[in-house]
Amino acid sequence: MQTNFNAKIINPRISKEIDIFLEGYYGKSKEAAKMMVDCELEKTQARGLETLTATTSRFSEIINYVKRQTGKDTKNKWIRIGPKLISQLEELEKKAEELSKDDADSCLDIKLRLARGWVNQVVCHYLYGKTIKEDGKKQNGN
Repeated sequence: MQTNFNAKIINPRISKEIDIFLEGYYGKSKEAAKMMVDCELEKTQARGLETLTATTSRFSEIINYVKRQTGKDTKNKWIRIGPKLISQLEELEKKAEELSKDDADSCLDIKLRLARGWVNQVVCHYLYGKTIKEDGKKQNGN
């Protein structure tokens, strides 16, 4: 995954709060990943979300990506997972606003850090779950 070298140095207390929040959010990330596996989302689509999140400088681009994928969905995959991902992104945004204490510059940085941590969790769980599911199909002769 590409690293964003334009990231600002963040207050260590806020950085720790981000880490603590993401650890607590781990279960929700697993839930989203399971839904992605269950709706048979392609690996390239999950990787696309991961790449965009790692490289964008705007949090809204992540939400727009999910909405765009959902809006052009013809196989009823994104329509099943899109609302869940948007909901979780909105929760991250709310947490960023709480941590930034109305500092817009800080808020954007915190939103991106939360989103990158979250998408890393989601995609890792998705890839693991998809591999386990595919292996189970192979072992059952499907």
